[in-house]
Amino acid sequence: LLRTPCLSWLGKLESSAKDLNEKNIKRIPAIKLLDFMRFITRSDIAIRASGKTHSEAGGFSQFATGVAERVSPTMKELEPLSSADAAQWVNYWKAVGMFQ
Repeated sequence: LLRTPCLSWLGKLESSAKDLNEKNIKRIPAIKLLDFMRFITRSDIAIRASGKTHSEAGGFSQFATGVAERVSPTMKELEPLSSADAAQWVNYWKAVGMFQ
């Protein structure tokens, strides 16, 4: 998978939003979340600059499954998501034309 730094991705999203039309919104649905993406990106930059390492992107709390695992045998036995899972999502999105 090709990785794109968040700030670079946000720049591309903002460029796409300059030519705001129905076709672009349909092709790039993240345009609808541009303000949220700006907030997440700025927060992430500030957190990384501070040296903190115990948060998700944008400063959200780390996702924990301990309680769910205690009450759900199914949840306890699930394997963590892998890069192969992410690749399958991207391949699907490509197949349905999300990146055209």
